[in-house]
Amino acid sequence: MTTAAKPITEIAAQWREARKLYVIYSALLERFALGAPPCPELDSPIDRNEPEALERAAKWMLQMDERIHVHQLRQLLQTSQLSTEEYLRPLITHHLQKEKKNEADRDKIDFLLVQYLCLCAPPAFYERSVAFEEIAQILEPLLGEVGAHPPRWLEPLEQATSQLDSLRSLRDLLEQGTLEQMRKLKAGGGEMYFGPTALAAITRFNFLVRKSFGRLIAADLHAIRFSLNELERRGVATVDCTRANLSSQESIDNLRQACHEWKKPFRAAYAAGHNFKELIEIRTAVEDTLAHAPQSGSAAPSSKKPDVSAAPASNGTPLPSEKPADKQHNDPIAVEFTHKAQPKITPPKPAAPELMSMQAPSQTTTPAGGTPAPSAIAPAIAAEMQAAVDQINRELTKNHVKAGSVANIPLGGVKLMLSSWEVGAFLQNADETTETLQRAVAARAVIAAQIERRKRGEIPLDLPQVIKMAQLESGKIQARIASAKQAKDIDSAVNLAATHKRLLALMDEAVKPRK
Repeated sequence: MTTAAKPITEIAAQWREARKLYVIYSALLERFALGAPPCPELDSPIDRNEPEALERAAKWMLQMDERIHVHQLRQLLQTSQLSTEEYLRPLITHHLQKEKKNEADRDKIDFLLVQYLCLCAPPAFYERSVAFEEIAQILEPLLGEVGAHPPRWLEPLEQATSQLDSLRSLRDLLEQGTLEQMRKLKAGGGEMYFGPTALAAITRFNFLVRKSFGRLIAADLHAIRFSLNELERRGVATVDCTRANLSSQESIDNLRQACHEWKKPFRAAYAAGHNFKELIEIRTAVEDTLAHAPQSGSAAPSSKKPDVSAAPASNGTPLPSEKPADKQHNDPIAVEFTHKAQPKITPPKPAAPELMSMQAPSQTTTPAGGTPAPSAIAPAIAAEMQAAVDQINRELTKNHVKAGSVANIPLGGVKLMLSSWEVGAFLQNADETTETLQRAVAARAVIAAQIERRKRGEIPLDLPQVIKMAQLESGKIQARIASAKQAKDIDSAVNLAATHKRLLALMDEAVKPRK
């Protein structure tokens, strides 16, 4: 918060953002007994414009920043309803705008950016390699203009990222040394670390490590369960797990229960006291025991370890919790492992009928300037747009989605991700901005549905007509962005711009030649 004299509207916006931070800081204060008194200025609903009040509120925030550790912030956001764009955006902005950032600020920014990315990333990000440009597009509303390529000093990071897919276990990740390499890069980056382009590249790496960790923990659990089943078949009742800080005679049932605990969503503050090294050592112990166990029955002996390279991450598989005292868990890359692994996305079912009308394409012309007039859009496309708006409204109502949250809406055989401001546009009273957002989202839905039909080898609607419809909506949203900027409605301008970029990206994908 800055205390310089500002117009009333800016002061009100400043207090509004500060109170969002206060919600999070108050929750942290209560949960972790941080020993700081509440802030009277932020407790009050009155937006006071005297500099002294703003100064006291800003000072209280800085004092709280010194008390809050990144693992506490992580636990709160991953075990409460506060991990939404409404709260993450001001929290990230607060830390990015600090004039002097220390190591703790860096760790918090690391975590908050990857948390925000996971919240806003489309489902496809969990199914394929994600390019730097895609990450930069999502983060640009927060970071500002991002360069076209990662900075050269982060080139080792790109090399490490390319090796993640070759890993087959958590031990591989630990022994590869990538995390330690990242710590050294961060420490040597200085102020360069906080540049928008560097932060986008680092967030991409954190996101990919988080994805890989979910896959690797599933592979280790699969291997442990396989070995336990085989040990039980051979009549072995216990395993020496002292290397994992467990007993020398851990029963098969206890180890199965340990695997089950690892599959539960992350909830309490490191309640089980586990870290990922424990899982690595449990796998090593059970596989070593299996290698020396006597054969029994008529089953053929197993001469090699199970192939778990293709083991999928199971739904709800958590990332293990860490102990704050461990050095590795003070690092944002290592501590990303505490986050629950993202579920594997199921391929979409056949297209839903509400977005799949099969009317014949009509021939139209596009006026000079490249943006079609409304009359130039075929009736079939207009019907698709309205069907998309209606279906989104029905899905939001049916699923009791609340304003301020993110939603995934099934439409036309695809899942369409709506950001919090896009959800709000469908739930709030209609005005020019919300109607523009609604139609931009509907245009995105229609394009995505047609792209999906093309991928399945089905006959899509007339794609040129669909693109013309999207160009029309693009023109409208650009006009609304200009109006919002003129009215100094920065929030609306940023939200509209982010939605516009997503629409443009999908338009670009639609016009690419089919492979």
